[in-house]
Amino acid sequence: DFARQGAEVRELRGAFDDLASGVGTSADAIVAAIRRGSDGTISEMDAIATATRTLNLGIASTPAEFEKLANVAEILGDRLGTDTADSIDAVSAALTSLMPRAIRSAGITADADAVWAAYAETLGITVKELTDAQKRTALLDDANERLGAGTQSAADQFDTLSVAIADFKSDLQVTASVMADPFITGLSE
Repeated sequence: DFARQGAEVRELRGAFDDLASGVGTSADAIVAAIRRGSDGTISEMDAIATATRTLNLGIASTPAEFEKLANVAEILGDRLGTDTADSIDAVSAALTSLMPRAIRSAGITADADAVWAAYAETLGITVKELTDAQKRTALLDDANERLGAGTQSAADQFDTLSVAIADFKSDLQVTASVMADPFITGLSE
């Protein structure tokens, strides 16, 4: 079972690497960006899972965008009492909908219309001319500017320790899977 879970981790990593290369980056770059943005409070597997959903929603596609998203999500997660992975999903869902109520509920901003108006003004266009992608960028940029960089609380330090343990376990599972490959191949022939 342990080795089988390692095989699943290898599969997930491979599929995510293919997805990331499809948008012109690497899985390692995205995971590293999420980890920087979240102050290390998200495991590799959770980072891959949330990044996959986020890429499929079109919320972020570059390491810089993922780092901003993870920073906002980590800070808001601390404020709302959720872990970073769940917070990334909540922020991504709000940014996908672009509904002011969802944006407020996720804690991104209390006044999305004001953020969009200010952003549109910097571009020399009206709010109606903003694309959905520009609206998302405006919200994330505003939240990053308002919230600043996250600081590691005592709870975050425990999260970082839990993440290190989870990542170590995943690495052991992958090693067990690699070691079991010849045996499993021999049995199936």
